Amino acid sequence: MFSYTAKSAYFQMEMLNSRQSIDKVLAQNLLPQEQAERLAMVPKIKKFGENLGLSPTKNYGTYTVNWNRTILVFCACKPLAFQNETWIFPVVGKIPYLGFFRMKDARPWVNKYEAEGWDVWLRTAGAYSTGGKFKDPVTPAILENNEWRLAELISHELAHSTVWKKGQTDFNETFANVVGEEISDRWMIAHYGADSTELRQMREQRKDKQTFYQIINGLYNELNIIYCDKQFTDEQKLNLKNQLIISLQSRILNSNMTNKLGYANYVSRETWNNARLSQYRTYNNSREMFDALLAKYNGDIRSFIKKLKAIARDNENPWIALKKAID
Repeated sequence: MFSYTAKSAYFQMEMLNSRQSIDKVLAQNLLPQEQAERLAMVPKIKKFGENLGLSPTKNYGTYTVNWNRTILVFCACKPLAFQNETWIFPVVGKIPYLGFFRMKDARPWVNKYEAEGWDVWLRTAGAYSTGGKFKDPVTPAILENNEWRLAELISHELAHSTVWKKGQTDFNETFANVVGEEISDRWMIAHYGADSTELRQMREQRKDKQTFYQIINGLYNELNIIYCDKQFTDEQKLNLKNQLIISLQSRILNSNMTNKLGYANYVSRETWNNARLSQYRTYNNSREMFDALLAKYNGDIRSFIKKLKAIARDNENPWIALKKAID
């Protein structure tokens, strides 16, 4: 892990050293018009989120000039159990993934865990965040998002600076997902109106995404039952696993999604295994509990954030406290 930590520190410093203030970048006309327009939105999105309860932060006040590395995320999971490999780091605690800045650094980890029989997944990340420890910058990849996705992504990452429970990745990521979506929704209403085409299109796409997550969670739960059933041999479990994963495409095509063909094509192009399913679960674990708490506050996102901040601060197990809060 020393080599991994050293390389991560090097490339993180490379990224941080490339930062320039957003105002300076815009004043120098360093970006094409569309990217410049997206970058100009970031401070406004930050302020908008702060007015809704996110903690003020110096994150995303800068832009990485002449730095455009692809950020990669690696995870590994047992093939017949949802048991993720985890790594422990200062401040953040135990996490089920590793970040890389170069493919040649990530590939040996993929090869090692594949050779040992693990399910693995290596993906790209839309943003890089240290939870506000190093004044995270906006990167070129962030500006590839459309307006509502940009508002959602920035708010998601800033939610980590507002609430972070050490060693509780699922709790942290699901909370940030909810906050990102809610603030993005309010952003679009404020800028385009409650009856706008822009808001309708966003909500249609988000509804599809949520339906997709529900399908993934259903598949995860069915597989977990099989993995925990001692009446099956490992060979039988593997066969059932393969059958269920193959069914993912038909589950999408039989859903009420608007863009079901797009999602069906997406899953057909990708490799699906326990590592991938576990990562989707990490970002949507017991989402209904967070939604219930938000509903309890009648959609008041500020009160919702304040309550989750107290739960994370005052309770060793935030899930138990969250359940009590909604009962």
